[in-house]
Amino acid sequence: MRRLSDEVFHELPERLERILNNVEISMSMFKDSFDWKELPKPKIRKAFGVDGSRSIERRSGVVVYAVSSVGIGDRILELHDLSVIEPFKHIEKRVEIHMQTNEARIGIFADGLVILDGALSNVLFLIKKPKTFELYQTEVLQNLNDKKLKIMNDFRNELDDWIESLREDVTRGLSQRRTLLSRDKDYDMKILLEFVEFLHSYDRLLEKPIVTIAKNVYESRLSHFLENSYSVTDQTLVDHIVTKEFGFEKAGYFEFSYGEIGRCDSKIKVLVEELELRNLKRLRVHPCYIRLRDYGNVYLLESNVNLKEVLPIVIGLETDGYVFPLIHAHRYAEIKRREMKAMMVAVMNSLADKPKFRILLKHPRGPLDEF
Repeated sequence: MRRLSDEVFHELPERLERILNNVEISMSMFKDSFDWKELPKPKIRKAFGVDGSRSIERRSGVVVYAVSSVGIGDRILELHDLSVIEPFKHIEKRVEIHMQTNEARIGIFADGLVILDGALSNVLFLIKKPKTFELYQTEVLQNLNDKKLKIMNDFRNELDDWIESLREDVTRGLSQRRTLLSRDKDYDMKILLEFVEFLHSYDRLLEKPIVTIAKNVYESRLSHFLENSYSVTDQTLVDHIVTKEFGFEKAGYFEFSYGEIGRCDSKIKVLVEELELRNLKRLRVHPCYIRLRDYGNVYLLESNVNLKEVLPIVIGLETDGYVFPLIHAHRYAEIKRREMKAMMVAVMNSLADKPKFRILLKHPRGPLDEF
């Protein structure tokens, strides 16, 4: 407790009080546009919950990373990969993109409704986020020319065959394998082709109905309803209005529309059109905030089809206020720190007879991790 002072305990309630006041102000401006609907009756249909995990190990000369994507339905579908990343640029985002690419591919191979963790609007650039766009503006979307577009289109055609080879392995249970076709392509084009591979995976996924469920949303989807922005989360705002209106945290949902912002960013749209990714081109996202059980959490739910088609299926999968296939997929996919260390030990042991690689694989944090 030595890191805490009396000042901290005095300041924190003041800050929370200020945020709560902003929630009250936002509520007064927004409540007339708010319609909390009853949940529809559940339907039992085939569905798959898909989630992924990633872990990174930084060594002296390389960055080793692992990604894991899992689908849980009437069977278990898995894709796992471990590799080094190069070049050393935008490392965190590119590893995340690799995981999301494999999540989409698991969804392609699944049957029925595909339910993914996260927000479709974030993944496909419908809501701008500076960290997300840094990679694509600097490495992908600048200096596109006919030569690059020709390479990307040729690569895009290769990916259809690549998907089928992955499907065959996943169906046979051979889930530990190389999963990025772009990994061995031209070094200067690598980041660009990783992005093409990501877009292609989601274009194929969007051939079927999907739902995404985001647990945390820190940028407002509802801000265009308000005259001013008061830096409050949508989930808090919805929670507060429902509690005020009904006297308790009532189950239900609020359907809204993104309007023009619910479309692919214009620069991404150019690339989507050039690559003839038709499902991405015509994508429209249908969002709502939803509470699946009284006193449960409020989540952002998005779908590529009308909510009336998918909400009854999602509600039929509810347990403890969440969707149970996603709970199982998360637990199955999670790469714990201990597991990543064990994988690194296995990799090091496999290279024991190749001492020349030691300079690349030395652990800079070794002295700190000993204590």
